[in-house]
Amino acid sequence: MLKLLVPILAVGFVIPYDHRATVNAENTVTLRRSCAGEYAGNGVWVSPESLASVCQGQNDEHRTLFEQLVTSFQTVLQEAIYDSRSQLAGLKRQLAEERNMTADIEHRLQEVENKATELERRLDNHRSISVRIVSAGYNDPGFLYGRGEIWVDGVQYAVNRRGYNIVIVNERTGQKEHSVGFDPYGDPDAGTAMRDYLRAIPVGRIVLIAVKDTANTYSGDVMADLTALGAVSPDIGFRTSWAMISKKGSKTSWFVEDERDRYAGPTVIEAEVPLSI
Repeated sequence: MLKLLVPILAVGFVIPYDHRATVNAENTVTLRRSCAGEYAGNGVWVSPESLASVCQGQNDEHRTLFEQLVTSFQTVLQEAIYDSRSQLAGLKRQLAEERNMTADIEHRLQEVENKATELERRLDNHRSISVRIVSAGYNDPGFLYGRGEIWVDGVQYAVNRRGYNIVIVNERTGQKEHSVGFDPYGDPDAGTAMRDYLRAIPVGRIVLIAVKDTANTYSGDVMADLTALGAVSPDIGFRTSWAMISKKGSKTSWFVEDERDRYAGPTVIEAEVPLSI
């Protein structure tokens, strides 16, 4: 703030030398420290108009500098706001991704829980079937003309005809799927037909076989397939009784095979067959 020291003709100010105020050839003033000063004994008289011009110039410089500072501050502030908004948007995206991942994990956990529940239900309902097979040759005592019976849980499913009687049971449900008979004693094509039938059985099925009367003569084509089912001695003699409890594709702990010579039958085998889960 300017301080009035000595009024000269009601206008004029004294600027001390220690403020380094000088008047150049164009009668303008350069103030290196301030537009105001105190009288120190040695000074240069400056007219109010010149002093006002100098101060106005410095004010313009200060205003320009202030505006530049404000502009710089605004720029920095805008950049900071932009960076903050960008970081916030990134955090929101990350949060959304984590929520999606959480939802996916929860969905997978629910699937695992459902499978575990289903498995537990199957284990609770897991059961076995009771199998009893009776094979009798034509001349076995008490079984005139022979016998071929296949019982599953107390129900007889075999067709009980001469030759091989076969019953196929589903390994999961325990239900009978097929019941068929082949007569290789009287039918030259029976061995081949039975071979093709056994090969078409799906892997895993329970295969139950009983011979009635006799099953030799034309049975040579089926021997390899009976062996594949686990049979040890499928090549039986005339009017020999023979029975087998097996599974297509694997030999199990409950596998049973047995036979009796002519007049020595019947052959009776039994097994508790567990169903697959």
